[in-house]
Amino acid sequence: MIAKVSARAGLATLTVIWGVLLACGKVAGDEDAVDGDFDAGEDGGVALADAALWDARILEVEGIKRTDATSLVTDPATCSAHTQCDCDEDGFASLDCPVDAGSLLSARGTPLRPGDCDDLDPLRFPGQSYVVDPPPPGRDGDWNCDRFEEHWRESRVRGAACILEDRSCQVGFQGFMGRVACGALGDLAECQLAPQNPEGCGPVLVGIARQPCR
Repeated sequence: MIAKVSARAGLATLTVIWGVLLACGKVAGDEDAVDGDFDAGEDGGVALADAALWDARILEVEGIKRTDATSLVTDPATCSAHTQCDCDEDGFASLDCPVDAGSLLSARGTPLRPGDCDDLDPLRFPGQSYVVDPPPPGRDGDWNCDRFEEHWRESRVRGAACILEDRSCQVGFQGFMGRVACGALGDLAECQLAPQNPEGCGPVLVGIARQPCR
């Protein structure tokens, strides 16, 4: 949400306040530090010095969130009470399952599928989509067990990312302004028409959001 500031004094005051927040590594209403590293003035984007022009609330991006139903198994000793080779009961057998996973039935009554790289976390299994939550301590953002940590929008949102092949503006396309760790907060930009930009289009800072990974 872009806020309009008409008085120069008002803008200066807001900028100072934002600078203090950045220096502390905090954003009001959230206890995590912003993890973006956008450089001021690149490709027509809104520089961090002007970040007081937008409402610094956390925006929602598409991704799976942990719920009570997908909580971690904290005590491996309890696995004996669960389906064989599927302690977290996500329908996937652990990689060290001693028998053919297809010969076992999940808690839902379907044959287990192989390849679970973390049988204590029901959010981590082959084919998992993007997860917004930060990885648990000691674990990475490879939620889909393919041995790679894939970020939702890993590359910087620069002017070139906003211009389509036909030279039109990819209005509404969103991404992070810099490298952001899985589940961490970062500066979120959106491609918008920008008459002041030579291309007439560029990334504009719209808020902060968590980086989904899989």
